[in-house]
Amino acid sequence: MARPREFDRNKALHLAMETFWELGYEATSTGVLVSRMGIGRSSLYATFGSKEELYAEAMDSYVRDLRVRVIERLEADGPALEILEDFFLSVAQRRGSTDEPLRCCMIVRASISGTDQTPEIRTRIKKTIEELDRAFFKLLQRAREEGTLKTNTKLRDSARFLTTTFQALNVAALAGRDCRELREIISRALTTLD
Repeated sequence: MARPREFDRNKALHLAMETFWELGYEATSTGVLVSRMGIGRSSLYATFGSKEELYAEAMDSYVRDLRVRVIERLEADGPALEILEDFFLSVAQRRGSTDEPLRCCMIVRASISGTDQTPEIRTRIKKTIEELDRAFFKLLQRAREEGTLKTNTKLRDSARFLTTTFQALNVAALAGRDCRELREIISRALTTLD
């Protein structure tokens, strides 16, 4: 008879996600994972398969959270350009609200690894970036319909620019730029939409 699992799978997955998010894939050894997840090596493999499979599942968990933190926020009711500005300012404020360094977005961190990623992870990264592009695009469409965005703005190009700005802000904050500097970058970026 199989022994019952002695740990909370969802909690263990969350701890794995936090670890990969903080350290990146390459710097996260199986030893670090089992230590932080509070499970044995055999339990990790029996429950999640390989480190690669656990990383993919952790990234899926991160993306679900990203949809709540970012995409649902961009889909909120209200004047579109105000929502956009508030969203970006909240990204800057995260850096200024604590003494702890801002963690780089897990998708950005995975992207930086480039060709070291498996095809499955590269596919997840691409789909997430496209989902962010769509969310910014829909928000810009709303702004145009509200009459607050100039009509000659190329919305798809602008949406990709905003996704890239969001990614760059994460890297800039991680590199040590303070809240004031991030706000200046945001202000400059948003003026391109005028």
